[in-house]
Amino acid sequence: VWNYFQRVLVKRYATERNGVNVISGPIFDYDYDGLHDTPDKIKQFVEGSAIPIPTHYYAIITSCLDFTQPADKCDGPLSVLSYILPHRPDNDESCNVS
Repeated sequence: VWNYFQRVLVKRYATERNGVNVISGPIFDYDYDGLHDTPDKIKQFVEGSAIPIPTHYYAIITSCLDFTQPADKCDGPLSVLSYILPHRPDNDESCNVS
């Protein structure tokens, strides 16, 4: 997922939008309540360490709404795309069907 995101999507957005800014990072939501977990709720760590393993990752991509302006010189409103991607060991997603 991350390879595709970085090598295909971000590259395409950057080309189409005259440059982009990307911010990404970890999300910890082991109880799936949509709120940032406190340290006592974090359940998984890198083996042999105190480094927590995120449940999800976020990515925010901004560019100038006026695509004729490069992202680093934008003096007007921004266009924003945001993503939350689950962190799964096997990259599989399951959808419950009722």
